[in-house]
Amino acid sequence: MFKDSVIIALLAVSVSYLSGCAGHQYIWPTTEELQAVAPFKKKIAVLEISDQNSLIKGISAEATSTLGSMLLKQFHLIDRNTINQVITPKQFINYEDPASLAQIGKELGADFVLCGFSTASYSPFEIESTSSTNEEGEFYGSIYKERHLIGDVSVKIIDVSTGRVTFDGARTCNFSDKSDEVSFHDEKLFNVALKTAQTVDTIKDIRGHRQPQIVVQEYSPLVAENIGCAVGKFQQAFIRNFPTTGEIIEIVSKTKVKINLGSAYGIRLYEKFAVYPKQANTDPRTGLKIRETIPNVVLTVSDVTSGISCIATGRAKDIQRLSVGSTVVTVFE
Repeated sequence: MFKDSVIIALLAVSVSYLSGCAGHQYIWPTTEELQAVAPFKKKIAVLEISDQNSLIKGISAEATSTLGSMLLKQFHLIDRNTINQVITPKQFINYEDPASLAQIGKELGADFVLCGFSTASYSPFEIESTSSTNEEGEFYGSIYKERHLIGDVSVKIIDVSTGRVTFDGARTCNFSDKSDEVSFHDEKLFNVALKTAQTVDTIKDIRGHRQPQIVVQEYSPLVAENIGCAVGKFQQAFIRNFPTTGEIIEIVSKTKVKINLGSAYGIRLYEKFAVYPKQANTDPRTGLKIRETIPNVVLTVSDVTSGISCIATGRAKDIQRLSVGSTVVTVFE
């Protein structure tokens, strides 16, 4: 069941990248390929994206699901049933304590555990207006009520082997929601209506009859889209902090190479790979190699030929500097 859900999630991610890609090959991963690449991916358990402090409830599932789909690229996800079997018997879990979370990760056989918080809320409606006059001198104006939907998602990833937080970040999305819009073609009538709307709103505020600061707090498709937007902003950070590494297995032509990463690894059309210099200085103090941060070559995926392979293109003068066995790393541009 979990294997099927992984395939569906990968396909869902892939489809959005396939529109407009006529002429480029994309091969979906087989179950066999997904199983084969699993040992080469780190295991991660998404424990909880709590909405306990959110004024709009029900966003936890949206945040968790969207994060899971995104993490399929870098990680092998531990399924929800396995996670529930471990955490349900526990009376209390301290999500602020990395050491406790690392212990849960060990019980799950995970390399990393992820937890976080999600909140969403609407601001109160405010009276807003727009107006303009075209070249013919015709007036157009509108008066409407507008409120803002604010969605926040914070994520923490703990390395189970060390008990240390390896990623800690938050992302926000703001959406606007309009209602009760009225249009005007008479400027005088527009100005009178606007003044009246603003005055009534002010009087309500002065008399204390205005609705509370946070008004309608309902889960809706707009809320789901807002939380999905906030989660989507983690993509660049995830790729940067947990890159996928492969190698060149064939020089196909003067401008193309084949790489041993494909759709089973979440590789998509137009994705970027970096090839860094092989030489690296060693820091005499720590003994660590100093990795170059500026790539020698940047390649672009033009075809995903299987679950475990893709074709990437580059400039001829760059490709001639590469060889079979060169290491490639996913990058976000």
